[in-house]
Amino acid sequence: MKYAIPFLLMLLTGCFETAPVRPVVPEKETVNIPPEDLRRCPELPRMEERDYDQLDTATFLHSWISIYDVCSGRQERLSNIARKAFNLPETPEK
Repeated sequence: MKYAIPFLLMLLTGCFETAPVRPVVPEKETVNIPPEDLRRCPELPRMEERDYDQLDTATFLHSWISIYDVCSGRQERLSNIARKAFNLPETPEK
């Protein structure tokens, strides 16, 4: 009986009401993601423990740079899609 009065007060003051939950992305909108942007980036090749000449080093670094170029472009496109889908502002670069 001693809990009845606080319970009734909470019930009458609306302590048990919750705000309606709205979806983050409107339900009627869809976002198209190109399948090629969902592929994983290839792993970077590892250097063996040996002596490298200048040509070997340049070739090896060129493979890293080309993988980075492909994956950074893919990441940029995906971030633009996410920003558009969730109406997020453009973030400044550091």
